[in-house]
Amino acid sequence: DGSLVYLYRINNDVIALAEENVLHLRGLGNGTTGLQKLEFMQATVNESAAAQNSASKIFGNSGKPTGVLMTDNVLSQDQRLALQSRFAEMQSGSDSRLYVLEAAMKYQQLSISPEDQQLLETRRFSVEEICRWFDVPPILVHHANVTTWGTGIEQIVDGFHKLTIRPMLVSIEQSVRKRVMTSKQRATMSAEISFDALLRGNAKDRAELYSKNVQNGIMTRNECRQLENLPPIDNADQLTAQTNLAPLDMLGKITNGGGNAATQNPIAN
Repeated sequence: DGSLVYLYRINNDVIALAEENVLHLRGLGNGTTGLQKLEFMQATVNESAAAQNSASKIFGNSGKPTGVLMTDNVLSQDQRLALQSRFAEMQSGSDSRLYVLEAAMKYQQLSISPEDQQLLETRRFSVEEICRWFDVPPILVHHANVTTWGTGIEQIVDGFHKLTIRPMLVSIEQSVRKRVMTSKQRATMSAEISFDALLRGNAKDRAELYSKNVQNGIMTRNECRQLENLPPIDNADQLTAQTNLAPLDMLGKITNGGGNAATQNPIAN
């Protein structure tokens, strides 16, 4: 009937599962079968590997390019073998050694220099290209080609959370709600992945947030302490709110008890 069926293999047994009984978190693909990103970005990975291999060969050879020795004289076989052996020693020797070319020989470079290959630029671009595939800012993988610091990086990280992580988590939440929960459970329950740990601010920002939440009756003091991994304390499970934002005609009035109005009154849960 065209419905999707999953075949799940356990040892030598194969179990057929209906689509509604499988939680399938798909990546890139055709909507039915998810494909790994490495399959899509194969060209990028191959280019990065080739650049790395080229850099390894260049630096492994002390940065010396390959080339040929040219001469106007005709050399015998023994002379060629001796020259090849000598030239191989020149290629693999230390940079601090001085070599002399005999018989008016000239050296002609064959391989392209790292500058002409734009090797460093290519390797930097490979890092940025791979980050682009995974929607990750290069600064998060310690890519050095970044001149923004302080609040600039904070904004980059915040954008990464909002534009990359959050959409992915929302997709997972919706899949869990659709595939895992029954219709009755969906009426009273929800699936949510906590994002607080990733967005956890510094101590000053957290203190200001807790203070506002407690003063406005949004959180109790023990709830704030729990978020800071602190033990609960007595008489701190009640919501409270400030009452100093009173109407103008109530300013200066005295409470029935004869004292000033309390700055904070409890709110019934």
